[in-house]
Amino acid sequence: TCYSFVQLYALGQSLTSKAISSAFFIEEPKVYLGLVFFSVVWSIVDFVVKIPLTVHSRMKEYAADRYSVDADRSYGPLLCSGLTKMVKKSKSNLTPHPLYVFLNYSH
Repeated sequence: TCYSFVQLYALGQSLTSKAISSAFFIEEPKVYLGLVFFSVVWSIVDFVVKIPLTVHSRMKEYAADRYSVDADRSYGPLLCSGLTKMVKKSKSNLTPHPLYVFLNYSH
């Protein structure tokens, strides 16, 4: 996907970047330090970028669920019971905090 391409491109640019090395007071860029700096910076970027990606994925999931219910009204209760069984079997939290759901759950 485009997101992976951007991530790998940013990784490639940061591995031997003199600008990043000089920002951390290192005279000569080193690959292993570039990996460490990239992982720190990218974790912040990923946290911010992940929110709209999660919202988009959630919209697609809701549309798919709505389509299955609209296709035949008898699918609604079956879909609900199936999802509830999956959550109980995996021992997931049935009532997680809404902010946690917004930030982490894709569907």
